[in-house]
Amino acid sequence: MFAHLSYRVRLPLSLVATALFTTLVICLLMAWHTYRNVRIELVDNGSRLGYAVANAVQPALLHDDIWLAYSILRGPRSIQGNLDATLIVLDDERKIFASNKPRLLPVAVPLQEADPVLAKMLPADDKGPGGGELVDLDSLPDRLLLVSPIASDGVTVGLLLLVYPRQVLWPRFAAIVKQGGLSVLLVLAVIIPLGWLWGQRMVNPLARLAHCMVRVRDEAPENIECSVEEGDDEIGRLNARFRELLGGLREKAELERQMVSSERLAAVGRLAAGVAHEINNPLGGMLMAIDTLRERRITDPHTERTMSLLERGLIQIQDTVSALLVEARREPHSLTAQDVEDTRTLIATLVAKRELRMDWNNGVDGPLSLPSTQVRQVVINLLLNAVQSTPRGGRVAATFHQDYSDLVITIENDGEAMEQETLDHLFEPYYGRREGGSGLGLWVTYQIVRQLRGEIGVDSRDGVTCFRVTLPLLNIEASSHAA
Repeated sequence: MFAHLSYRVRLPLSLVATALFTTLVICLLMAWHTYRNVRIELVDNGSRLGYAVANAVQPALLHDDIWLAYSILRGPRSIQGNLDATLIVLDDERKIFASNKPRLLPVAVPLQEADPVLAKMLPADDKGPGGGELVDLDSLPDRLLLVSPIASDGVTVGLLLLVYPRQVLWPRFAAIVKQGGLSVLLVLAVIIPLGWLWGQRMVNPLARLAHCMVRVRDEAPENIECSVEEGDDEIGRLNARFRELLGGLREKAELERQMVSSERLAAVGRLAAGVAHEINNPLGGMLMAIDTLRERRITDPHTERTMSLLERGLIQIQDTVSALLVEARREPHSLTAQDVEDTRTLIATLVAKRELRMDWNNGVDGPLSLPSTQVRQVVINLLLNAVQSTPRGGRVAATFHQDYSDLVITIENDGEAMEQETLDHLFEPYYGRREGGSGLGLWVTYQIVRQLRGEIGVDSRDGVTCFRVTLPLLNIEASSHAA
Protein backbone atom coordinates (compact mmCIF):
# COMPACT_ATOMS: atom_id res chain seq x y z
CA MET A 1 0.00 0.00 0.00
CA PHE A 2 2.89 2.35 0.79
CA ALA A 3 5.20 1.04 -1.97
CA HIS A 4 4.75 4.23 -4.03
CA LEU A 5 5.64 6.50 -1.11
CA SER A 6 9.10 7.90 -0.55
CA TYR A 7 11.11 6.65 2.40
CA ARG A 8 10.98 10.24 3.65
CA VAL A 9 7.31 9.50 4.37
CA ARG A 10 7.38 5.74 4.88
CA LEU A 11 9.97 5.65 7.66
CA PRO A 12 8.52 8.53 9.77
CA LEU A 13 5.04 7.14 9.14
CA SER A 14 6.21 3.70 10.31
CA LEU A 15 7.66 5.21 13.49
CA VAL A 16 4.44 7.11 14.16
CA ALA A 17 2.31 4.02 13.42
CA THR A 18 4.49 1.94 15.74
CA ALA A 19 4.13 4.54 18.48
CA LEU A 20 0.35 4.64 18.00
CA PHE A 21 0.01 0.84 17.97
CA THR A 22 2.19 0.51 21.07
CA THR A 23 0.18 3.22 22.82
CA LEU A 24 -3.10 1.51 21.86
CA VAL A 25 -1.91 -1.84 23.26
CA ILE A 26 -0.71 -0.18 26.45
CA CYS A 27 -4.02 1.70 26.79
CA LEU A 28 -6.02 -1.51 26.36
CA LEU A 29 -3.91 -3.26 28.97
CA MET A 30 -4.24 -0.29 31.33
CA ALA A 31 -8.01 -0.19 30.77
CA TRP A 32 -8.29 -3.89 31.55
CA HIS A 33 -6.20 -3.56 34.69
CA THR A 34 -8.15 -0.47 35.68
CA TYR A 35 -11.43 -2.32 35.36
CA ARG A 36 -10.10 -5.18 37.46
CA ASN A 37 -8.81 -2.77 40.09
CA VAL A 38 -12.15 -0.97 40.21
CA ARG A 39 -13.91 -4.30 40.79
CA ILE A 40 -11.41 -5.23 43.50
CA GLU A 41 -11.85 -1.84 45.13
CA LEU A 42 -15.63 -2.26 45.05
CA VAL A 43 -15.40 -5.69 46.64
CA ASP A 44 -13.01 -4.44 49.29
CA ASN A 45 -15.23 -1.48 50.21
CA GLY A 46 -18.35 -3.66 50.12
CA SER A 47 -16.73 -6.26 52.34
CA ARG A 48 -15.81 -3.70 54.94
CA LEU A 49 -19.28 -2.13 54.73
CA GLY A 50 -20.97 -5.53 54.95
CA TYR A 51 -18.92 -6.58 57.96
CA ALA A 52 -19.73 -3.34 59.79
CA VAL A 53 -23.44 -3.41 58.98
CA ALA A 54 -23.74 -7.13 59.78
CA ASN A 55 -22.31 -6.57 63.26
CA ALA A 56 -24.54 -3.56 63.79
CA VAL A 57 -27.75 -5.28 62.69
CA GLN A 58 -27.08 -8.52 64.59
CA PRO A 59 -28.76 -7.35 67.91
CA ALA A 60 -31.83 -6.13 66.03
CA LEU A 61 -32.13 -9.51 64.29
CA LEU A 62 -31.80 -11.40 67.60
CA HIS A 63 -34.40 -9.18 69.32
CA ASP A 64 -36.70 -9.13 66.28
CA ASP A 65 -36.48 -5.31 66.18
CA ILE A 66 -37.32 -4.56 62.55
CA TRP A 67 -37.38 -0.76 62.98
CA LEU A 68 -33.89 -0.76 64.47
CA ALA A 69 -32.66 -2.91 61.62
CA TYR A 70 -34.32 -0.59 59.07
CA SER A 71 -32.73 2.45 60.73
CA ILE A 72 -29.33 0.81 60.59
CA LEU A 73 -29.75 -0.11 56.90
CA ARG A 74 -30.82 3.43 56.02
CA GLY A 75 -27.89 4.90 57.94
CA PRO A 76 -24.98 3.87 55.62
CA ARG A 77 -26.25 6.02 52.72
CA SER A 78 -23.70 8.69 53.61
CA ILE A 79 -21.12 5.96 53.56
CA GLN A 80 -22.45 4.46 50.34
CA GLY A 81 -22.41 7.82 48.60
CA ASN A 82 -24.07 7.57 45.16
CA LEU A 83 -23.55 3.84 44.78
CA ASP A 84 -27.31 3.23 45.21
CA ALA A 85 -26.68 -0.17 46.82
CA THR A 86 -29.56 -2.33 48.06
CA LEU A 87 -29.06 -3.74 51.59
CA ILE A 88 -31.16 -6.75 52.60
CA VAL A 89 -31.20 -8.62 55.95
CA LEU A 90 -32.44 -12.21 55.75
CA ASP A 91 -33.32 -14.31 58.77
CA ASP A 92 -32.39 -17.93 59.16
CA GLU A 93 -35.40 -18.98 57.03
CA ARG A 94 -34.29 -16.79 54.12
CA LYS A 95 -37.15 -14.38 54.67
CA ILE A 96 -36.68 -10.66 54.36
CA PHE A 97 -36.21 -9.27 57.86
CA ALA A 98 -35.43 -5.69 56.77
CA SER A 99 -34.09 -3.72 53.77
CA ASN A 100 -33.34 -0.15 52.82
CA LYS A 101 -36.00 -0.45 50.06
CA PRO A 102 -39.05 -1.86 51.86
CA ARG A 103 -41.49 -1.08 49.04
CA LEU A 104 -39.59 -3.32 46.65
CA LEU A 105 -38.70 -5.90 49.27
CA PRO A 106 -41.53 -6.28 51.83
CA VAL A 107 -40.78 -7.61 55.28
CA ALA A 108 -41.45 -11.31 56.12
CA VAL A 109 -41.62 -12.22 52.42
CA PRO A 110 -39.33 -15.09 51.36
CA LEU A 111 -36.55 -13.85 49.09
CA GLN A 112 -37.49 -16.62 46.69
CA GLU A 113 -40.78 -14.82 46.08
CA ALA A 114 -39.50 -11.24 46.15
CA ASP A 115 -36.45 -11.84 43.86
CA PRO A 116 -36.12 -15.44 42.61
CA VAL A 117 -32.98 -14.65 40.54
CA LEU A 118 -31.22 -13.19 43.54
CA ALA A 119 -32.31 -16.04 45.82
CA LYS A 120 -30.87 -18.55 43.36
CA MET A 121 -27.43 -16.97 43.73
CA LEU A 122 -27.27 -17.46 47.54
CA PRO A 123 -25.14 -20.20 49.03
CA ALA A 124 -26.97 -23.46 49.86
CA ASP A 125 -26.41 -23.12 53.63
CA ASP A 126 -25.93 -20.24 55.99
CA LYS A 127 -22.40 -21.11 56.88
CA GLY A 128 -19.78 -18.79 55.61
CA PRO A 129 -16.75 -16.77 56.56
CA GLY A 130 -16.95 -14.06 59.12
CA GLY A 131 -16.27 -11.38 56.52
CA GLY A 132 -17.91 -10.57 53.23
CA GLU A 133 -18.23 -13.28 50.60
CA LEU A 134 -18.46 -12.32 46.94
CA VAL A 135 -20.88 -14.46 44.95
CA ASP A 136 -19.74 -14.57 41.32
CA LEU A 137 -19.91 -10.97 40.08
CA ASP A 138 -20.73 -12.08 36.55
CA SER A 139 -23.60 -14.46 37.44
CA LEU A 140 -26.21 -11.70 37.46
CA PRO A 141 -26.58 -9.82 34.19
CA ASP A 142 -27.30 -6.42 35.71
CA ARG A 143 -26.22 -6.61 39.36
CA LEU A 144 -23.28 -7.35 41.60
CA LEU A 145 -23.93 -9.37 44.78
CA LEU A 146 -21.98 -9.39 48.03
CA VAL A 147 -23.06 -11.70 50.91
CA SER A 148 -22.05 -11.18 54.56
CA PRO A 149 -23.13 -13.73 57.20
CA ILE A 150 -24.70 -12.40 60.45
CA ALA A 151 -23.41 -14.56 63.33
CA SER A 152 -24.05 -14.81 67.05
CA ASP A 153 -21.72 -16.85 69.24
CA GLY A 154 -20.28 -18.43 66.12
CA VAL A 155 -23.68 -19.45 64.78
CA THR A 156 -25.05 -17.87 61.58
CA VAL A 157 -28.44 -16.35 62.34
CA GLY A 158 -28.96 -14.54 59.07
CA LEU A 159 -27.43 -13.01 55.94
CA LEU A 160 -26.72 -9.45 54.86
CA LEU A 161 -26.98 -8.94 51.11
CA LEU A 162 -25.34 -5.98 49.38
CA VAL A 163 -26.65 -5.69 45.82
CA TYR A 164 -24.99 -3.13 43.53
CA PRO A 165 -26.15 -2.17 40.04
CA ARG A 166 -23.54 -3.31 37.49
CA GLN A 167 -23.08 0.22 36.18
CA VAL A 168 -21.73 1.22 39.58
CA LEU A 169 -18.30 0.30 38.21
CA TRP A 170 -18.54 2.68 35.27
CA PRO A 171 -18.18 6.15 36.89
CA ARG A 172 -14.99 5.20 38.71
CA PHE A 173 -13.65 3.32 35.66
CA ALA A 174 -14.55 6.17 33.32
CA ALA A 175 -12.90 8.78 35.57
CA ILE A 176 -9.67 6.80 35.75
CA VAL A 177 -9.67 6.05 32.00
CA LYS A 178 -10.40 9.69 31.16
CA GLN A 179 -7.52 10.91 33.28
CA GLY A 180 -5.19 8.28 31.83
CA GLY A 181 -6.40 9.01 28.29
CA LEU A 182 -5.64 12.71 28.64
CA SER A 183 -2.16 11.86 29.88
CA VAL A 184 -1.64 9.50 26.93
CA LEU A 185 -2.84 12.16 24.48
CA LEU A 186 -0.40 14.67 25.94
CA VAL A 187 2.41 12.15 25.60
CA LEU A 188 1.39 11.35 22.00
CA ALA A 189 1.26 15.06 21.19
CA VAL A 190 4.96 15.15 22.04
CA ILE A 191 6.02 11.72 20.76
CA ILE A 192 4.37 11.85 17.32
CA PRO A 193 6.05 15.11 16.12
CA LEU A 194 9.35 13.98 17.61
CA GLY A 195 8.99 10.57 15.96
CA TRP A 196 8.20 12.19 12.63
CA LEU A 197 11.16 14.59 12.87
CA TRP A 198 13.47 11.81 14.02
CA GLY A 199 12.34 9.61 11.13
CA GLN A 200 12.95 12.47 8.71
CA ARG A 201 16.40 12.98 10.18
CA MET A 202 17.20 9.28 9.84
CA VAL A 203 16.08 9.07 6.22
CA ASN A 204 17.46 12.42 5.00
CA PRO A 205 20.99 11.04 4.35
CA LEU A 206 19.48 8.22 2.27
CA ALA A 207 17.29 10.70 0.40
CA ARG A 208 20.28 12.93 -0.40
CA LEU A 209 22.27 9.90 -1.53
CA ALA A 210 19.40 8.72 -3.77
CA HIS A 211 19.10 12.21 -5.27
CA CYS A 212 22.84 12.25 -6.00
CA MET A 213 22.68 8.80 -7.60
CA VAL A 214 19.87 9.99 -9.89
CA ARG A 215 22.05 12.95 -10.88
CA VAL A 216 24.89 10.55 -11.73
CA ARG A 217 22.56 8.94 -14.25
CA ASP A 218 21.45 12.23 -15.82
CA GLU A 219 24.46 14.56 -15.46
CA ALA A 220 28.18 14.56 -16.10
CA PRO A 221 30.17 13.52 -12.98
CA GLU A 222 32.25 16.71 -12.96
CA ASN A 223 29.07 18.81 -12.63
CA ILE A 224 27.78 16.93 -9.57
CA GLU A 225 28.42 18.35 -6.10
CA CYS A 226 26.78 16.30 -3.34
CA SER A 227 27.02 17.00 0.39
CA VAL A 228 26.86 13.46 1.78
CA GLU A 229 27.94 12.81 5.35
CA GLU A 230 30.51 10.14 6.09
CA GLY A 231 30.64 8.23 9.35
CA ASP A 232 31.15 4.86 11.02
CA ASP A 233 27.56 3.67 10.63
CA GLU A 234 26.13 1.89 7.59
CA ILE A 235 24.84 5.05 5.93
CA GLY A 236 28.14 6.86 6.55
CA ARG A 237 30.12 4.02 4.97
CA LEU A 238 27.70 3.93 2.05
CA ASN A 239 28.15 7.69 1.54
CA ALA A 240 31.94 7.25 1.66
CA ARG A 241 31.80 4.52 -1.02
CA PHE A 242 29.55 6.74 -3.16
CA ARG A 243 32.00 9.63 -2.85
CA GLU A 244 34.80 7.32 -3.97
CA LEU A 245 32.64 6.12 -6.85
CA LEU A 246 31.88 9.68 -7.90
CA GLY A 247 35.57 10.56 -7.75
CA GLY A 248 36.38 7.52 -9.90
CA LEU A 249 33.72 8.51 -12.43
CA ARG A 250 35.15 12.03 -12.60
CA GLU A 251 38.65 10.70 -13.19
CA LYS A 252 37.33 8.29 -15.81
CA ALA A 253 35.39 11.05 -17.57
CA GLU A 254 38.44 13.34 -17.53
CA LEU A 255 40.69 10.58 -18.91
CA GLU A 256 38.17 9.80 -21.62
CA ARG A 257 37.93 13.47 -22.53
CA GLN A 258 41.71 13.79 -22.69
CA MET A 259 42.01 10.62 -24.76
CA VAL A 260 39.34 11.75 -27.20
CA SER A 261 40.93 15.19 -27.44
CA SER A 262 44.43 13.72 -27.92
CA GLU A 263 43.24 11.25 -30.55
CA ARG A 264 41.32 13.95 -32.39
CA LEU A 265 44.29 16.35 -32.33
CA ALA A 266 46.66 13.59 -33.38
CA ALA A 267 44.39 12.67 -36.30
CA VAL A 268 44.10 16.31 -37.31
CA GLY A 269 47.87 16.68 -37.01
CA ARG A 270 48.54 13.68 -39.24
CA LEU A 271 46.04 14.92 -41.79
CA ALA A 272 47.44 18.47 -41.71
CA ALA A 273 51.02 17.24 -42.08
CA GLY A 274 50.08 14.98 -44.98
CA VAL A 275 48.16 17.73 -46.75
CA ALA A 276 51.00 20.21 -46.11
CA HIS A 277 53.59 17.88 -47.64
CA GLU A 278 51.39 17.24 -50.67
CA ILE A 279 50.85 20.98 -51.16
CA ASN A 280 54.51 21.91 -50.63
CA ASN A 281 55.76 19.83 -53.58
CA PRO A 282 53.71 21.52 -56.39
CA LEU A 283 53.93 24.83 -54.54
CA GLY A 284 57.72 24.78 -54.68
CA GLY A 285 57.57 23.93 -58.42
CA MET A 286 55.32 26.90 -59.15
CA LEU A 287 57.59 29.30 -57.28
CA MET A 288 60.63 27.95 -59.15
CA ALA A 289 58.78 28.44 -62.49
CA ILE A 290 58.15 32.11 -61.61
CA ASP A 291 61.85 32.57 -60.76
CA THR A 292 62.84 30.92 -64.08
CA LEU A 293 60.61 33.26 -66.08
CA ARG A 294 62.12 36.25 -64.31
CA GLU A 295 65.67 35.07 -64.96
CA ARG A 296 64.96 34.75 -68.71
CA ARG A 297 63.41 38.25 -68.77
CA ILE A 298 60.72 37.27 -71.23
CA THR A 299 57.89 39.01 -69.45
CA ASP A 300 56.27 42.35 -70.16
CA PRO A 301 55.22 44.79 -67.38
CA HIS A 302 51.65 43.44 -67.30
CA THR A 303 52.86 39.86 -66.98
CA GLU A 304 55.36 40.92 -64.31
CA ARG A 305 52.59 42.39 -62.19
CA THR A 306 50.55 39.24 -62.63
CA MET A 307 53.49 37.05 -61.60
CA SER A 308 54.09 39.26 -58.54
CA LEU A 309 50.50 38.68 -57.46
CA LEU A 310 50.91 34.95 -58.03
CA GLU A 311 54.16 34.90 -56.10
CA ARG A 312 52.72 36.75 -53.09
CA GLY A 313 49.73 34.41 -53.03
CA LEU A 314 51.93 31.32 -53.31
CA ILE A 315 54.27 32.59 -50.58
CA GLN A 316 51.27 33.18 -48.29
CA ILE A 317 50.12 29.63 -48.96
CA GLN A 318 53.63 28.40 -48.26
CA ASP A 319 53.75 30.27 -44.92
CA THR A 320 50.43 28.79 -43.88
CA VAL A 321 51.50 25.29 -44.88
CA SER A 322 54.82 25.72 -43.07
CA ALA A 323 52.92 26.54 -39.87
CA LEU A 324 51.29 23.12 -40.08
CA LEU A 325 54.70 21.40 -40.28
CA VAL A 326 55.93 21.94 -36.73
CA GLU A 327 59.11 20.14 -35.75
CA ALA A 328 61.13 20.43 -32.51
CA ARG A 329 64.62 20.03 -33.89
CA ARG A 330 67.59 19.80 -31.62
CA GLU A 331 69.57 23.01 -31.32
CA PRO A 332 72.77 23.74 -29.44
CA HIS A 333 71.28 26.63 -27.43
CA SER A 334 69.57 25.46 -24.20
CA LEU A 335 66.86 27.47 -22.56
CA THR A 336 68.08 30.18 -20.17
CA ALA A 337 66.49 32.79 -17.95
CA GLN A 338 67.34 35.44 -20.56
CA ASP A 339 65.39 33.53 -23.23
CA VAL A 340 62.35 33.72 -20.97
CA GLU A 341 62.91 37.45 -20.38
CA ASP A 342 63.13 37.99 -24.15
CA THR A 343 59.54 36.80 -24.57
CA ARG A 344 58.43 39.40 -22.04
CA THR A 345 60.23 42.10 -24.01
CA LEU A 346 58.55 41.01 -27.26
CA ILE A 347 55.04 41.46 -25.90
CA ALA A 348 55.70 44.44 -23.65
CA THR A 349 54.54 46.93 -26.31
CA LEU A 350 51.24 45.11 -26.86
CA VAL A 351 50.67 44.88 -23.10
CA ALA A 352 51.21 48.62 -22.69
CA LYS A 353 49.02 49.41 -25.67
CA ARG A 354 46.11 47.50 -24.14
CA GLU A 355 46.80 49.03 -20.68
CA LEU A 356 47.17 45.62 -19.02
CA ARG A 357 48.88 44.72 -15.75
CA MET A 358 51.61 42.13 -16.22
CA ASP A 359 52.63 39.87 -13.32
CA TRP A 360 55.90 38.12 -14.17
CA ASN A 361 57.69 35.46 -12.14
CA ASN A 362 60.74 33.95 -13.83
CA GLY A 363 62.00 31.05 -11.74
CA VAL A 364 64.49 29.76 -14.33
CA ASP A 365 67.89 30.11 -12.64
CA GLY A 366 70.17 28.26 -15.06
CA PRO A 367 70.40 26.59 -18.48
CA LEU A 368 67.75 23.92 -18.98
CA SER A 369 67.96 21.00 -21.40
CA LEU A 370 65.16 22.32 -23.60
CA PRO A 371 65.34 23.84 -27.10
CA SER A 372 65.09 27.57 -26.49
CA THR A 373 63.57 28.46 -29.88
CA GLN A 374 60.62 26.08 -29.57
CA VAL A 375 60.01 26.97 -25.91
CA ARG A 376 60.07 30.69 -26.73
CA GLN A 377 57.56 30.06 -29.52
CA VAL A 378 55.26 28.24 -27.07
CA VAL A 379 55.52 31.06 -24.53
CA ILE A 380 55.01 33.82 -27.10
CA ASN A 381 51.96 32.08 -28.61
CA LEU A 382 50.36 31.65 -25.17
CA LEU A 383 51.20 35.21 -24.12
CA LEU A 384 49.77 36.67 -27.32
CA ASN A 385 46.63 34.59 -26.88
CA ALA A 386 46.31 35.75 -23.25
CA VAL A 387 46.90 39.42 -24.07
CA GLN A 388 44.38 39.38 -26.94
CA SER A 389 41.77 37.68 -24.71
CA THR A 390 42.14 40.07 -21.76
CA PRO A 391 39.84 43.09 -21.60
CA ARG A 392 41.45 46.51 -21.40
CA GLY A 393 42.79 47.19 -17.92
CA GLY A 394 42.85 43.49 -17.02
CA ARG A 395 45.67 41.30 -15.73
CA VAL A 396 48.02 38.79 -17.37
CA ALA A 397 50.31 36.63 -15.21
CA ALA A 398 53.18 34.36 -16.28
CA THR A 399 55.05 31.98 -14.00
CA PHE A 400 58.07 29.80 -14.82
CA HIS A 401 59.51 27.35 -12.31
CA GLN A 402 61.36 24.06 -12.27
CA ASP A 403 59.43 21.27 -10.56
CA TYR A 404 61.83 18.34 -10.00
CA SER A 405 62.58 17.19 -13.56
CA ASP A 406 60.02 19.40 -15.33
CA LEU A 407 59.72 23.00 -16.40
CA VAL A 408 56.23 24.24 -15.52
CA ILE A 409 54.91 27.28 -17.41
CA THR A 410 51.67 28.93 -16.26
CA ILE A 411 50.02 31.70 -18.29
CA GLU A 412 46.90 33.23 -16.69
CA ASN A 413 44.66 36.06 -17.81
CA ASP A 414 41.41 37.77 -16.87
CA GLY A 415 38.47 37.55 -19.20
CA GLU A 416 35.25 35.74 -19.96
CA ALA A 417 35.38 32.03 -19.16
CA MET A 418 35.33 29.66 -22.12
CA GLU A 419 32.59 27.06 -22.54
CA GLN A 420 33.39 23.36 -22.29
CA GLU A 421 32.78 22.83 -26.00
CA THR A 422 35.36 25.51 -26.80
CA LEU A 423 37.86 23.93 -24.41
CA ASP A 424 37.38 20.53 -26.06
CA HIS A 425 38.33 21.91 -29.51
CA LEU A 426 40.66 24.72 -28.44
CA PHE A 427 43.89 23.24 -29.89
CA GLU A 428 42.44 22.38 -33.30
CA PRO A 429 43.58 24.53 -36.24
CA TYR A 430 41.30 27.41 -37.20
CA TYR A 431 38.80 26.66 -34.42
CA GLY A 432 37.41 29.84 -32.88
CA ARG A 433 39.76 32.06 -34.90
CA ARG A 434 40.10 35.46 -33.24
CA GLU A 435 40.14 38.67 -35.27
CA GLY A 436 43.70 39.46 -36.25
CA GLY A 437 44.97 35.92 -35.52
CA SER A 438 46.00 33.15 -37.88
CA GLY A 439 43.99 30.48 -36.12
CA LEU A 440 47.11 28.33 -35.81
CA GLY A 441 48.81 29.72 -32.69
CA LEU A 442 47.41 27.25 -30.18
CA TRP A 443 47.60 24.45 -32.72
CA VAL A 444 51.33 25.09 -33.22
CA THR A 445 51.79 25.39 -29.45
CA TYR A 446 50.11 22.02 -28.89
CA GLN A 447 52.22 20.32 -31.57
CA ILE A 448 55.49 21.67 -30.14
CA VAL A 449 54.57 20.65 -26.59
CA ARG A 450 53.64 17.11 -27.69
CA GLN A 451 56.84 16.75 -29.71
CA LEU A 452 58.80 17.79 -26.64
CA ARG A 453 57.04 14.99 -24.74
CA GLY A 454 55.24 17.54 -22.62
CA GLU A 455 51.67 18.23 -21.59
CA ILE A 456 49.45 21.26 -21.96
CA GLY A 457 46.13 21.90 -20.25
CA VAL A 458 43.69 24.76 -19.80
CA ASP A 459 41.23 25.68 -17.07
CA SER A 460 38.70 28.47 -17.57
CA ARG A 461 36.27 29.44 -14.82
CA ASP A 462 35.16 32.40 -12.70
CA GLY A 463 36.49 34.96 -15.17
CA VAL A 464 40.06 33.55 -15.20
CA THR A 465 41.68 31.38 -17.90
CA CYS A 466 44.87 29.51 -17.09
CA PHE A 467 47.16 27.57 -19.47
CA ARG A 468 49.62 25.16 -17.83
CA VAL A 469 52.50 23.62 -19.78
CA THR A 470 54.75 20.91 -18.35
CA LEU A 471 57.94 20.13 -20.27
CA PRO A 472 60.26 17.30 -19.14
CA LEU A 473 63.95 18.23 -18.88
CA LEU A 474 65.15 14.72 -19.81
CA ASN A 475 65.33 12.74 -23.08
CA ILE A 476 65.26 15.90 -25.21
CA GLU A 477 67.62 14.32 -27.70
CA ALA A 478 65.41 11.27 -28.05
CA SER A 479 62.33 13.41 -28.58
CA SER A 480 64.14 15.51 -31.19
CA HIS A 481 65.09 12.43 -33.19
CA ALA A 482 61.53 11.13 -32.89
CA ALA A 483 60.25 14.39 -34.38
